[in-house]
Amino acid sequence: MFVIDLCLLECASVLRKQVLRGTMTSEESMPLLADLLLLPLRSVAATELVVDATYLALAVRHGAQLMTADGDLATAAANCGCHTAR
Repeated sequence: MFVIDLCLLECASVLRKQVLRGTMTSEESMPLLADLLLLPLRSVAATELVVDATYLALAVRHGAQLMTADGDLATAAANCGCHTAR
């Protein structure tokens, strides 16, 4: 399973907030965090995704043609109904 690199940090933050709110003890949160760390997650840097997503969102929003040499991005654009040029 792929996740953005910030995912684990966000999950830990949610657990921390639950402890601070008193809806969970730190003793209850630790096994959950340990289980999370054992999951077979493949981390992808958010910075690798943000640029492509931004260009695609811009093209979709304005009904513009997306120019790209990236095959995966072209496929994603086509799935969104966005025309592409290579």
